[in-house]
Amino acid sequence: MLSLAILRSTTKSRFANGWVFSAKEDFAFFYLPLILGLLFYVVGFGQGTLLEVPLFLWFKNLVDMSHVTSTLFPWAQRYRTDSRQRRILLLAPAIVLLVGSLAYYRISAMGFYAAMAYLSIWHIYRQQYGWLMASRAAAQEGTEFRIVDTLFLINLIQYPVIFWHSPDSSILLKYLNDDDLILRASPWLTQFSATVFWTGIVLYGAHLADRWRAGHSLNLGKLSIFFSTWLLYYGGLVYFNDFTLWWWSLGLTHGLPYLWIVYRRSYSPLAEHLSPSAGTPLLRRRFALGFAFLFVVILLAQVWDFSGLPKEFNRENWSGWVFPLFWFPTLMHYFLDGFVWKRIRQYYG
Repeated sequence: MLSLAILRSTTKSRFANGWVFSAKEDFAFFYLPLILGLLFYVVGFGQGTLLEVPLFLWFKNLVDMSHVTSTLFPWAQRYRTDSRQRRILLLAPAIVLLVGSLAYYRISAMGFYAAMAYLSIWHIYRQQYGWLMASRAAAQEGTEFRIVDTLFLINLIQYPVIFWHSPDSSILLKYLNDDDLILRASPWLTQFSATVFWTGIVLYGAHLADRWRAGHSLNLGKLSIFFSTWLLYYGGLVYFNDFTLWWWSLGLTHGLPYLWIVYRRSYSPLAEHLSPSAGTPLLRRRFALGFAFLFVVILLAQVWDFSGLPKEFNRENWSGWVFPLFWFPTLMHYFLDGFVWKRIRQYYG
């Protein structure tokens, strides 16, 4: 593998420096979880067992739930600074609970789970799209070829997800609860999807080669996002055909960079506005705030996880209006995520 020093040197010539965070941070967030998951898979845990190891499951859930609860900070910052959207932000909890409850009554519990499952898959794609746009902005790319990059990212995800819904996959159609993935893919649709998938990769490779021959620089950060997406989706869902390997790696590659960008954009700047106490250095204030940030999101995640509210609906104990309370943090996360990405776009200019 090329060293980071070589990567830094090449960015000065024919490569644009479009890292989302930095070369080291991008590697840690988007590749290290994939490498660790594959390592544990290969050395002995095997298919379908990665999440059965308590430490792995606990860490994945901790990151996953913490990134959900961290949305509280951009919400609070947005509420404090944007008076035009304050009303919708204040009404957000009521809207989310109302929609969640109506979804149960109108669609049924299974419909509620199905909506949550596919909304989650869309949410994960949207975050990948966010990183892609952040990389393009960091490399100061214009609007030219933006639609090409967007379609290519969709292509990298569409086939693995369709394959997952096909008879060729050995993975159960379960995401958040049993049988919540209600769609099915026929063999002809799966084959067509695979053809589009590989054709798209070849065409995008030709597009990059043409750009290179024309003397244009290539965005290493953007290519890194594409490659990590291909490794995660194609590698986990198609090549290894293992839900737990994909789910564990996804939980970390999805949650960790989200926590980091929320901290850097909506929380860390507080350190510069606090009055230094007894000459406390800025670095020490940032460390204290970082520790407090992790403490709060982890505490909220653990309270949510051990709240006793059911993940599955029980007609004897819970009404349809109370049932969505367990999923309230997730629903709020999906609802407010648009505000988070708006701040991120501003962050990258």
